[in-house]
Amino acid sequence: MKQTNNALKFLLAQYRAIFKNAYVKGLAAVALTAGLAVGAAQPAAAAAANVDNTAWPNLSGAITVDGDSSSDGTNGKYQYIQLSGTLTNNNDFTITISSGGTTNNYIKTDSAATSITASNGNIILSGGTAANAALLISGSGASGAKLDISTFTVGQGQLTLQNNAASATAAAHLKANTITLTGGTDSKVIFSGSGASNAVLEGQLVSTNAENTTLLDFSTGNGTLKTWGTAEHLDITVGSGASSATITAVLDLTDNADTAADEGKLTIQNGTIKLVGHATGADSGADFVISGGTLELGENVILTANETTAASGTGTIKVANGTSADGATLMLRSATLKEFLTDTTANTDNKHDDGALSVTKGTLTFTDTGNVTLNDFTFQSGGTAVAGQIEVASSNAGDTVITGKELTINNTLANTSKVNVEASKLTLGSETFKSSANSFGVNALKAESVTFLHDASASGDSGNAFTLKDDLTLYKSALTEIDNPYYVSGDKTANKWA
Repeated sequence: MKQTNNALKFLLAQYRAIFKNAYVKGLAAVALTAGLAVGAAQPAAAAAANVDNTAWPNLSGAITVDGDSSSDGTNGKYQYIQLSGTLTNNNDFTITISSGGTTNNYIKTDSAATSITASNGNIILSGGTAANAALLISGSGASGAKLDISTFTVGQGQLTLQNNAASATAAAHLKANTITLTGGTDSKVIFSGSGASNAVLEGQLVSTNAENTTLLDFSTGNGTLKTWGTAEHLDITVGSGASSATITAVLDLTDNADTAADEGKLTIQNGTIKLVGHATGADSGADFVISGGTLELGENVILTANETTAASGTGTIKVANGTSADGATLMLRSATLKEFLTDTTANTDNKHDDGALSVTKGTLTFTDTGNVTLNDFTFQSGGTAVAGQIEVASSNAGDTVITGKELTINNTLANTSKVNVEASKLTLGSETFKSSANSFGVNALKAESVTFLHDASASGDSGNAFTLKDDLTLYKSALTEIDNPYYVSGDKTANKWA
């Protein structure tokens, strides 16, 4: 009996062990199954999000566009910026674009014109390589694309303005209250319009870095910079020498009478303006046009033309382009202009190869504090800019004005009969000038003080007084009437009023 009881206890213990083990395994299986179910129920990683037509109207605060596929729009982080159509945002926000390049970051036309506005918005290109921290604005078909924003900053980045060459109306246009260029390696604003009006950058220009390396690049197409302000350092390249077509860069400095800002003037303190003619053909190849207003170049600005040895076209600076009703003004040192007009190919570090200047309806102002002799320059009025020469008005008297603090005309100028010359201090003639037989060849002269020099010898004016054959207006800066202190004889008389 005892053995039977012992056998039963042993069997019961074995059964308990078997069922307990099965129960535990069952619980483990259930737990594992539940765990798998819970894992399957977790949401997938969020898809990348772009600053697109849906996101733009609601942007606010700090926004980054970083090219990262994990940037899903949360915490202001987006992968790319891709916009079209008509969109508006009045919130305060700043978008910093650091990656994606122009392949992924763009504002383009779709079936209709694109107009993107943000009255309090700001965009900064910075934080990556220049080619990655980039934005493309592109017009295509028959429609343009325009971004109108509060401020736009090009740090180490690239902005490209381009249009479809098949359509003259497909302009790319960026307008900002302030355009700031802080510079960086390969930093550029690339103009690539089929015409100058097809790629437009508009706004007050600010350059905060004296070593700024931001390049305004017109090497692949035409464009317009509509601006004003002061640039501590600005580099501009027009043309590439690779095409027979002339590339035109327009600097529109026309003042807006409806605003308090002085849009009428741009001062460039340092930098290089390089015009590269094309490899074939006799015309310019690269035109830099000052349309309205005043461009002042500091003494450290370099003008260069035809830096490619294959280029035969002449890079030309055009003051007002002969069409502006109000004209335009170029202010620079005489030495800067001489270097631009003169072939100095022997200087391999800084070539200035026969550039041309056209001032057929505008003003050329020399900023020298000392004397400038106009006879040091060659003038022509044949209707086409010529390498090494200054083209002046040929039709309307006074359409070309040349001014300076101290100017000298030591002999008769050629091709300047429609030119007015104005100076605070004016010197007329030389010790070999025969005034009784020669004029100075200009339309009119104006000065506050005048020095007359002539050959008074028997072979010259034979001891007679200086004979003035040109119109001369004497003035004081206070614009008060003065007595004529000069004895004038000959065919012309000197006015005594300003």
